[in-house]
Amino acid sequence: MAAARQGRRTEARRLLQAVLERDDSNELAWMWMASVVDTPRERRVCLETVLELNPGSQRARQELDRLNRTEAAMAAPSVSAPTVIEPLRTTLDNPPPMRPPRPAPERAADVLLAGAPSRKRPRSPLFTVLAVLLGLVVLAGVYVVGNLPAAPTTPTPTLIPTRTLSFISYQQTLDAQNLKLTVRPVGTLITIVPILNVLPTWTPAATATPPATFTPTATPVPIAQYTLMFAGEGRGRANIGIYLINGDGKNERLLIPGDARAFDAAWSPDGKQIAFVTDVNGKEQIAIAAADGTGAHPITTFKGTRTRSPAWSPDGKQLVVVSNESGVQDLYMLAPDGSALRKLTDSKANNKDASWSPDGKQLVYASDPTGQNVYQVYSLALDSGQSTQLTQSQNSSYNPAWSPDGNRIAFISTRNGRANVYVMGADGSDQQSLTYGDSSGESRDPAWSLDSRLIVFSSNRDGVFNLYATAPDSTDITQITHQKSASVRPRIRP
Repeated sequence: MAAARQGRRTEARRLLQAVLERDDSNELAWMWMASVVDTPRERRVCLETVLELNPGSQRARQELDRLNRTEAAMAAPSVSAPTVIEPLRTTLDNPPPMRPPRPAPERAADVLLAGAPSRKRPRSPLFTVLAVLLGLVVLAGVYVVGNLPAAPTTPTPTLIPTRTLSFISYQQTLDAQNLKLTVRPVGTLITIVPILNVLPTWTPAATATPPATFTPTATPVPIAQYTLMFAGEGRGRANIGIYLINGDGKNERLLIPGDARAFDAAWSPDGKQIAFVTDVNGKEQIAIAAADGTGAHPITTFKGTRTRSPAWSPDGKQLVVVSNESGVQDLYMLAPDGSALRKLTDSKANNKDASWSPDGKQLVYASDPTGQNVYQVYSLALDSGQSTQLTQSQNSSYNPAWSPDGNRIAFISTRNGRANVYVMGADGSDQQSLTYGDSSGESRDPAWSLDSRLIVFSSNRDGVFNLYATAPDSTDITQITHQKSASVRPRIRP
């Protein structure tokens, strides 16, 4: 992508080809490939493949429409221009390009990954002369062909479809390079069966209908049906506070009364309570309140200065939080009333951003094992205490959030220089960016809707952190808030 942005098209194409050789379903690679290929045909292949992978990609559809308009304008004949026909070429010579259903031996990737761009091979002068002579012989033999005795009835060969060509007596000018005749009508219409039709032609072998496959979400689902909770700065307050807002960006209201700091809020699984971070005697502690913000009270007494990221277990009986109680940030588990506190991680590394698996048996979190502030995402089996590294990217990966259906994990990564939202399989496979076009800002805090159809996050792509939403299988992004002060850490109400 960097090579493409800097105009190094040959290098960009080579690198993108290497990506597509490993994964020809990479929508992002196809979209970038469309910007560095040489011909309109190749660009069309790339854009059509993007739409095949994601029918809701508005960017690909707009670029394809623009390409169609350009080609239509170039192909539109002038009113006074002579008619151009190709009597010596039929679909028997050049069958129309076919795009078999995925997966099939011939895929769109084969067009671009075969090496140099496909181009028409110039015909030799000898072939041109022979072709013209053949056309004249056909015209001269019309009478003979029309009076031949009827041939015995035989089955129609499957490889020789019947074709009819129409010719007009004409004055002709030959374009030898493209084997085209420019004709001007000077006589009557003659209809014949060309002798080229007796040549064997290629018919593609029948292929089995592939099984039904998963169709990516066309566009982000309507977000107006959701209610979001987030932390907001400004808005006439001295400190950051917790707010609610409708999914369409309307009806923003303060949830926790008072002017004390309140942030990092999380809904309980039943939606009846929230856990959040607040200040108690100069130290950050975890507090619990009813869903309407009433009855807020602290449940921890950590001696460290930093406590963050409360996360409810799927059954609502436990919380995992982050605290620097021991000098480095570790994960702790406790009951919602503050009892049964125990430490889950005990290392020299800083750990943060815990999220539960839907079955309650694992956590995903971010850890900095090198001590150089380069985080990677890990999973932690709660029964054995064994950690498994899921990301190994350059730079940091953090803010993991397990989807409620258990299939995927959303996270933030700076592997390409800026913080973007990514998704991966629950085992760390198939890592893909959702906000690759966000080259001018940073993204944070991804969170899922309960139906796993929507991811909300915060981004400062427009200069100030606001809330956005996208579907996990789409590159379309919808902005929710349009504030002049920061809105961060969104959470969707269960």
